[in-house]
Amino acid sequence: EVEVNTDVSIFYFMTATDPSEYTKAINLIFRIIEQSKSDEKLLKRAKKMMHGRLDLIDDTSLVLSHGASSALIFGSPRTAEQTANMLELVTIEDVESAVDRHLQREKFYTGVLLPMEK
Repeated sequence: EVEVNTDVSIFYFMTATDPSEYTKAINLIFRIIEQSKSDEKLLKRAKKMMHGRLDLIDDTSLVLSHGASSALIFGSPRTAEQTANMLELVTIEDVESAVDRHLQREKFYTGVLLPMEK
């Protein structure tokens, strides 16, 4: 069982836009998040990408790093194969639930970098 800790992860996005348009950009990002959470095709694509990344875990340091990070999440190390098998169990309902729980606008902090005025 995975213990859900909402205060130990980070999800971020970056965009470059005219400073006067940044609110529109943020609104668009949250609209895309909301639309994408139910996209079965996107979930398939994400799984394929993650399987590709797992297939690249082929040297000792990557194996150890993956094992250590999975031990932090699950309490014991997982192999890339075990992780891939767990990945296949993820459903679109799981994605929708995670988005609804964690990716809410009121939980985000916004940082804005602007050019220095001359």
